[in-house]
Amino acid sequence: MSYISSEGLSWRGVLKGFPKATNIMQPLFEAFTNSLEAIDMRKRQGDIFLPYIHLDFYFNHTTENENDGLTRLSITDNGIGFDNENFNRLKVFKDDSKGDGNKGSGRIQFIQFFTTATYESVYRQDGTYKLRRFVLSKAESFLRQNSILRLDEERELDNNSDLKTTLLLDDLRTKSDVKFFNGLEIQDIKENLLNHYILYFCVNRTHLPEIVINYYHGTNVISTRRISTGDIPEVSHEDETINIPLSRISSDMKRVETSTEKIEVNIKSFRLPYGQLKKNSVKITCKGEVVDSVKVKLDCLPLDMQIGTSVFLFLLSSKYFDERIGDSRDTLEILNRTEFKKRAKQHGRIEPQIIMDDLQAKVSVKAEEMYPEISEQKEIHAEQLAMLKQTYMLSEEALAETDVNDSVEDILKKAYIYDAKLIAERDAAYHSMLKQLNLLDTSNPSYRTDLERLVTEMTKTIPLQDKESLSRYVTHRKLVLDLMVKILRRETNCQNIED
Repeated sequence: MSYISSEGLSWRGVLKGFPKATNIMQPLFEAFTNSLEAIDMRKRQGDIFLPYIHLDFYFNHTTENENDGLTRLSITDNGIGFDNENFNRLKVFKDDSKGDGNKGSGRIQFIQFFTTATYESVYRQDGTYKLRRFVLSKAESFLRQNSILRLDEERELDNNSDLKTTLLLDDLRTKSDVKFFNGLEIQDIKENLLNHYILYFCVNRTHLPEIVINYYHGTNVISTRRISTGDIPEVSHEDETINIPLSRISSDMKRVETSTEKIEVNIKSFRLPYGQLKKNSVKITCKGEVVDSVKVKLDCLPLDMQIGTSVFLFLLSSKYFDERIGDSRDTLEILNRTEFKKRAKQHGRIEPQIIMDDLQAKVSVKAEEMYPEISEQKEIHAEQLAMLKQTYMLSEEALAETDVNDSVEDILKKAYIYDAKLIAERDAAYHSMLKQLNLLDTSNPSYRTDLERLVTEMTKTIPLQDKESLSRYVTHRKLVLDLMVKILRRETNCQNIED
C-alpha cells in the first residue's frame, strides 16, 4: 500500500480552489463517461467482445422499504481497464493526453461528493492479465501525504481472466446529497442518462453497450432498468453545419464588433412524438454530453408548442464548446451581447468569442430551413405582432424584445413597459429643463440664446408626450366604436349562434 503524490503540487490547495459540481449527478456522469471511453479504447485495440456498463445503487431502507441513504454506487464496465498508460495518466493532475476534450480533472468530482472512490481493475499488459486496486480520497490521512491517490494492490492473474473495471463510490459527504438520492426513482436515473448522453446514444444507436441500472436494498435487487435501442430517437434530418462569427469589443469599449473568424457548429435534429420529449429544445453538447447550464432559445418556435403531435430537439456540437467546458465538467459560459459588453468594461478587455444572440439567430434560421412547419409558425407569430402593432399603435422599438414564447399579454406588457420608460425619460428631461428655466439670469448676455434653446427643447418634448397619450386614447375609443357597430349589425359571435 503506497500513497502517490504529485511533485510541485499541493493537494490541499488544489482542492480548496477546485469547485464541486453544481449538478449532483455529475459523479455518475463522470463514471459513465469513463466507462464509455474505456470500451471505445478496447474496441480500437481490435478486441471482439460484448460491451457492458452496469450501474448498481445500494441503499439502506426503512421498514416501509423506502430509500434511507445511498451507501454505495458501483459502476462496472468491461473496457480496456487501468493498464500502465491509463494509470500513469491518472497520477497526473489535469493530464489531457487522452484527448477528445478530456481535462484530466474528472476524478476530483468523485471525492468532492463521496468519502472514497475505490477502483478494482483487471487489465492486460503486454499479453499478461493483471489486477490493480487503488483508492481516491481527500481524507486527512491522504492529504497528510500530499496525495489523493493510494495504490493498494497489484498482482498477476490467470490468462483466462475477463477484463473488467469496477468503481465503488462510498458514503456521500453531505446530507443534502443523501436527501437528493433518496428521492430519486430508478426511472429518474434512466431518464437523466438518456437526456445527458442523447447525442452519444443517437450516434451509436445500433451498437450500444448493454446498459443496466439496478437498485438494491441491502443485497436484494428491488428494481432494474435497461437502456436499449428502443429508447433512443432516430435522427429526423441530415446533419447541418452553421458558422458563427467570433465577436470582439471595439477599442473604445462601446461596440460589439463581428470578426471575420468563424466557428463551425454541427446540428443534429430530431422530430419526436410529444411524451418522448416535453418541450422543443436546443441543447449544447460537449464530448457527446449535454451541458444543461446553457439555455439556448429558438427564435422561431415556442418552447411548449406541439406541431401536430411532434416536438423538436436540436443538438449542437463543436470543438469550440469542448475546449471551453469548465473544470467541474458541468458549466459552459456563452454570453449574450449585453453581458459581453458589460464584462469587457469591467475587466478592460475580453477575448473574442461566440455570443448567444448570434448562436440563437443562426440555429433558428437553420431550423426553419430544415423544417417548413417551423417556418410557418414564425410567420404566424409575425402576423400576430403586426396585428397587435396596428390595433394598439405599438412601435417597432417597443416590440423589439418580444419573442415567439410570449403570449399576447406578455407582448403588450413588454411594449407598455418600453413606452413607460420612454415617458419617464422624457418627463425627467422636461423636469430638468424647467429647473434650468427657473435658473436663467435675465441680466446675463447669453440670456436670449439660453432661453431660445430651452424653449426649442421643451416644444419638442411636449408634443411627443401629448401625441402619445392622444394616440392611445383614439385607439381605445376606436376599439369601443368598432365593437358597438358590430353589435348594431348583429355581427358578434354570440349574436350569430342559433336559438
